[in-house]
Amino acid sequence: MTVSNIERQNVLNNNYALQAIQENLDVNGLRFHDQLLFTTKMVADSYGVDE
Repeated sequence: MTVSNIERQNVLNNNYALQAIQENLDVNGLRFHDQLLFTTKMVADSYGVDE
């Protein structure tokens, strides 16, 4: 991931990037209305940090 907050936000708002992250990093998101979603807890657990 990038160190820029804006660039990280752009990645997290990009459906193609989220799909690639799920496929390549073995991170499972939630499918809802054909969108891939991640909760704050899921992201925090992935990085090993507090919510």
